[in-house]
Amino acid sequence: MAFSVHPSIILCILCILLICTQLTQLHRPQLLANPALDHPHNTSASTTAQLDMTADFTAYCAICAAQFSLGCIGAGLPRALRIRRARVARRRYWKAKDCNCDNTEDEEEEDRAERKRYVASVLPEGDELLDDTDDADSVQGYNYDHGYDPNLIGLRDMRWMTAVYGLGIDHRRPGPRRYFIATFTHEDGNWFCVHNPDEDPELPEDMSDFFSYGVSDLDDPPMFPFHRDCLELLTRAVLGTVDTNLIQKDILYKVMEKIGSWTVTCPNTTLNLEPLIPENLTSTPKSIPDLSTKVISDPFKSLPYEMIHNILDYLPAGPLMAVREASWTVRTHTQSSRFWKRRIDTHMPWFWELHEYISKNKDQELNYQGLYLFLEKETRPSYGMTGPFMGVANRRRVWGVCMDLRERYERLIQEEAAEMKTTA
Repeated sequence: MAFSVHPSIILCILCILLICTQLTQLHRPQLLANPALDHPHNTSASTTAQLDMTADFTAYCAICAAQFSLGCIGAGLPRALRIRRARVARRRYWKAKDCNCDNTEDEEEEDRAERKRYVASVLPEGDELLDDTDDADSVQGYNYDHGYDPNLIGLRDMRWMTAVYGLGIDHRRPGPRRYFIATFTHEDGNWFCVHNPDEDPELPEDMSDFFSYGVSDLDDPPMFPFHRDCLELLTRAVLGTVDTNLIQKDILYKVMEKIGSWTVTCPNTTLNLEPLIPENLTSTPKSIPDLSTKVISDPFKSLPYEMIHNILDYLPAGPLMAVREASWTVRTHTQSSRFWKRRIDTHMPWFWELHEYISKNKDQELNYQGLYLFLEKETRPSYGMTGPFMGVANRRRVWGVCMDLRERYERLIQEEAAEMKTTA
């Protein structure tokens, strides 16, 4: 029995095959179609290897750990803002209680009442105190509720996060002059593309694509990405200048290689500090009466002056003030302006606006104790932080990382210098 197929059926099959072919082309990974892969200097690996190298995670700054893209801004609708303020107030309450859970189902009635009183006390006047159930249901109705507060952060404030520098190595070239720092474009995942091939003479001419972290399928070592402002902050912490050309790239690369790699306010923004200083801090504090005769016992009294000050240098602001309350000896040792000025110098190296303010007003009798305590509190990074000190608080956070890198950087320089002397 002969089998025949109607021509219209054959035509339909051919159409289906053609459509499937087109869909396959459209749904190929975008990485294949990216023009960066067709760069004339890109001979470091095949396209397949590029795909294997691109991780399914997002790379972050090796210094501050923030992303390289603009974040999501939350909804600015009045009700969305009220929901946000209520949620922030509740989370601040829970964090103060050492509880990081948003679930209130297991709360005792007394604890719930206390929390609600706190939330009501910190909300702006006229704001509605939303019920927990109402709040939970409403939050899900706003797609951008978990973005950044539109009253604090705008897209323009986050542009600094898209300026990417990268520290890399041309591993095929011998000697120390194979490390480079250049501007990059963040393409996808852990994949970065050189923005200006002529920026650093040590950049390999035949490579335009580099990968950070997660490198496994190629022999190329990883490139360490930074925000431009973070790299300048690190250079300032290490060398006392923002000139990144002075950093020893080989040393810094080895440091980063050994260690691997919250707010999104730029840490390098200069703050106009003077109008933010309360008037009562621009004059010396009043002297306190001598109460030494009323002290029954004080273990600090038997310690040498230098030892007391060495101990106090290790104390953060909170414990320091607690010891001052408990010991009259410590209180008298920390009463002078010289003590508090020195503490500002040693404990706030990241606050150069404050140092400039003090230098500008050196002929004026400032309340150094009040300045330190006020600004230490205002710049202390905390959840739900608002106000003009957000950038300095972020700088304070990143500075701690920079100082750790500085210690490793200087130690490695000393080790290599000692090794050169030994082999000489």
